[in-house]
Amino acid sequence: MRRKEKSKLFRFTVYLAILLAFFGFFNPPVLSVNDEKQDQYSSQIPCFFVKASEVNNSDTENQNLTKIKISDGAAPQGENTTIKIIAYNAYDLSYFDIEVAYDPSVLTVINAENNQKFGNKIINVGTRKAWIRLASFNLEEGLDSNSQNGLLLSTLTVRATGKAGDISNLGLTVNTFTNSTEANIPHITQDGRFRVSEPGDMDCDGMLTMKDAIHLAKYVVGLPNHDELCSKGDVNCDEMTDLSDAIYLAKHIIGKQGYTLYPCSNMDSFVQCLNESRFKIYGANWCPYCQELISMFGGYDIVNPIYVECTEYNEVCNQENISMYPTIKINGHVYHGERSIQAFSQETGCPAPE
Repeated sequence: MRRKEKSKLFRFTVYLAILLAFFGFFNPPVLSVNDEKQDQYSSQIPCFFVKASEVNNSDTENQNLTKIKISDGAAPQGENTTIKIIAYNAYDLSYFDIEVAYDPSVLTVINAENNQKFGNKIINVGTRKAWIRLASFNLEEGLDSNSQNGLLLSTLTVRATGKAGDISNLGLTVNTFTNSTEANIPHITQDGRFRVSEPGDMDCDGMLTMKDAIHLAKYVVGLPNHDELCSKGDVNCDEMTDLSDAIYLAKHIIGKQGYTLYPCSNMDSFVQCLNESRFKIYGANWCPYCQELISMFGGYDIVNPIYVECTEYNEVCNQENISMYPTIKINGHVYHGERSIQAFSQETGCPAPE
């Protein structure tokens, strides 16, 4: 069709639509923010018939508020990663007191650091509850956020303790958020999510596909938007992360024999030896020290032969006179020594994994 004919057809279509609307043949209902049928109508009505005055302005209002956001995270069982709490559109921020709630059966917080620019920090990790509380105050001039990157408040180092596919919400509760004059800063919050990923899941989507090998390759060569990995990049255990790891991962994904991920890990055989030495850990899923101990072995799947969950096997724990968590027994005797792989190896004679 020629350009002139297209132009005529376009003008004819516009004129026809205007005439139909003018004579009432096309008279759509006006949107109201309180209309129960809003969603139904919004999918049917062309946008040029919606009055701007009727549009909900909450999104515009929220843009003027400070947003406090905790980032999403992912890591394979037994591995660590970092999660950041960032404030966007913040000005003259001097004091904050924030809590983060999470599922201890999925992850545990092993370290936390506030932004050093805030000066004094106060951090408390809940012992019987799955939470961490972060506070900081700055006696000097308040801090402003960068328009793009925001203002870093805190960085959490967490360890995945659950099974692959487990998900935990990262819930934010803000107790105090004030400026240098101690006036409250209006804000909204955005929770995050943590996923226990599959070993080799490089792009954090919870699945192991060829995209992970491509993501790893782009990470190695330094391409934009590929600067983070959700699994260790050294999948072939040669103590380097390079393109050979991406090729190795691709061969593993297509099922090629002899390409097992992370072949340097022999924790399973160590746990089997401990089990034969009557080594038992008695713990509870709400206990952060139990979570750290389980993570040290690589997670529940690996430690399962030597671990007793007292919230599920209460009678067994009562018979063993377990009164505190975690309790470790070797040959029926309570172990009071250092909680480390090397210490357990020396105590039992089981070869420690490399």
